[in-house]
Amino acid sequence: MGGGGSRQAPPVVASCQFPPYCIQMLGSRHVLLAGGGGAAKTGVANQLNGFIFELTNPTPSADPNVKCDNLKLIQSLSVNTDTRATMNLDVAVIDPLSGKYLIATGQEDQCVIYRTEFDVIYPENQKEGQRKPQLTFTVNQLNMFRSDMHPKLPYQKVARFKPMSKGQQLVTAGADGHFRLWNLVTGQMVIEVNAHKDDIDDLDISPDGKVLVTVGHDAKTILWSLEDGSKLVEVPSPTELSSGFRVRSCRFTRLGEKNLVFVSAHTPIQRGSKNQRSFLVLWAYSKERNICRPIVIKA
Repeated sequence: MGGGGSRQAPPVVASCQFPPYCIQMLGSRHVLLAGGGGAAKTGVANQLNGFIFELTNPTPSADPNVKCDNLKLIQSLSVNTDTRATMNLDVAVIDPLSGKYLIATGQEDQCVIYRTEFDVIYPENQKEGQRKPQLTFTVNQLNMFRSDMHPKLPYQKVARFKPMSKGQQLVTAGADGHFRLWNLVTGQMVIEVNAHKDDIDDLDISPDGKVLVTVGHDAKTILWSLEDGSKLVEVPSPTELSSGFRVRSCRFTRLGEKNLVFVSAHTPIQRGSKNQRSFLVLWAYSKERNICRPIVIKA
């Protein structure tokens, strides 16, 4: 690694003119950034921007001392989201060959759905006869609906497309402590559950689309059936961790056949010394016995 004085700053391949709050990939070559300044009249744009990776030299040098300047990002989409900043989003793959994706964004108390598709353009700033086709996206807003009903400060904090649903079903959650399953074809809410007393900070869905995990600001992590909304089990706090930790996020994995396997991230409730540690815990959930047990705990 070398000392701080010997390190060279990495090359900047792209920049955006607004604070980005979320990032996702559209396929393997496009990166999606979203954020903004919200309703405050600061002049900061509220945008959903997409960039395509392009290698200007497909044979990078193996010499670590040679500057890596062969990668650049070209803006391929830009959507102005009016007065609403995008604070969370998820992407569903519909047809990657034609660039068809669904994007679910959380903009304050609203969930806004966009659909993308590839488009080929010929930049006008290139000389006639030398114009090279450039891949970009067309973006259309499909729907907007209120997804959080908190009476004072409504705010969608997280959205996840249901796996195996081909973008037709979506789960949202936020400040009112409810999670909701939506049918995006009919526009109807299928399931609504008052899952936590306070905000739902994070959620994830198992690869088979049948189990949901929610992480609440009330320090509870709960597994739910996404088939009927029933509570399955509350994830216990590992005995190896003190009460000074809480779960911040959870993600299912594709590990395991009989059991569902997921990872939870535990951080200190209060800030302490610089050496204070956080933990990742790998869990196994037995559907037959309806219990969760930690497999590995790593600082």
